[in-house]
Amino acid sequence: MKGNTRYIIIVPGSFALLLLIEYLTPKPINWSQTYRREDKIPYGNYILYRELPRLLQQPVVENTQTFYERQLVNDTTAANYLLIQDDLNMDSLDVQALLKLVYAGSDVFIAARYVDAKLRDSLQLELYDNYYLDHEPLLKELTDSVGLFMVNPQLKSPTPYFLKKGSAPYHFASAKSATILGLNTYCAPVFIKVPYGKGNFWLHSVPLMFTNYYMLYREHRDYIAAAFSYLPKRKTFWDEYYKSGQIESRSPVRFLLSQPPLAWAWRLLLFTLFVFAVFGTKRRQKAIPIIRPPANTSLEFVKAVGRLYFFNPNHKAMAKRKIRFFMEQLRNRYGIATAGHFPLPPKRATFDDNWLNYIARKAGVEEAVVRQLFQQIAWIESTQLKEIADSDLLQLSRLMEDFYKHAAQSVKA
Repeated sequence: MKGNTRYIIIVPGSFALLLLIEYLTPKPINWSQTYRREDKIPYGNYILYRELPRLLQQPVVENTQTFYERQLVNDTTAANYLLIQDDLNMDSLDVQALLKLVYAGSDVFIAARYVDAKLRDSLQLELYDNYYLDHEPLLKELTDSVGLFMVNPQLKSPTPYFLKKGSAPYHFASAKSATILGLNTYCAPVFIKVPYGKGNFWLHSVPLMFTNYYMLYREHRDYIAAAFSYLPKRKTFWDEYYKSGQIESRSPVRFLLSQPPLAWAWRLLLFTLFVFAVFGTKRRQKAIPIIRPPANTSLEFVKAVGRLYFFNPNHKAMAKRKIRFFMEQLRNRYGIATAGHFPLPPKRATFDDNWLNYIARKAGVEEAVVRQLFQQIAWIESTQLKEIADSDLLQLSRLMEDFYKHAAQSVKA
């Protein structure tokens, strides 16, 4: 009986202490970038969704369908569509349906840091990381805030609209048919208009600008109002489907956790089960089975990735990734600065000879090997071709392997 009395005191006391700690602990701020209309966290869209009818002077309707599903029901009425999220990913059917919708006269406003490659190819548009900007602005981007401003003099403010560091890492490359509407403080396009058929695409590369965090600032609200002022005044659909591919699960557990009283009851149940598992199963535990360590599946993973690139080749993108990794190796392993040399300055198709000689001496590699490798790198970086041959990619890989091999031999010597 004395042993049971001890448990009767420990279990309720522990639970009461847990409740007290939970009650007194301040709730941390959720910085997740959800962009959902019901989220009141800093990077949700609760404020914007409720301000849109006033900004657009038209009702706003939530859309939970794919563009392909809207096409199946022959819903081709011209309207505005708003897609605000971090990454916009769609399959080929959705992309084709979206293009038909815009071609028929609809307008689509997309604010996303990444836009699906199939849609960008259809619009002949490129989305670049600010890594490709000049070196001096890049350093400022990494250590300071970045500002946005409109190009139209009637909408342009006296000072840029500044955002927190790292909030605007991407910008657009100029397309033939695109009209630049907004720039960042490094004069890189972040807001453009791309006509398509009877409609238009309005593309913005800084979705964080439209979240609750920046809607609280009056000057940022002016920028958002200016951006939406380009849209025609007609029925507008707010997308919730593509934010995560599908609408969030409405499972019973999710409902329980969304209601504070039920959430506490659920925690109490779990805590009770935990106490029972600790004290109730004591001396009745079976022998612990031997758990084999996970098998090394590295080879299978490499084969899977290889098959992926074999069936979906993108040699130029792969080559640029290998080049960027190689430049990082030069900086970290050999202590060779690449600033001012890579990426290649405008209107240059070769690297500086003095820099190449310095690399050869620093890494202990023959100068001919270095020059041959960087000649291939310069060609890939400066070519205007959208794609390169697989032989060019293989040649780049062989040259890099030769460089590492000679460097390793130099270290051993």
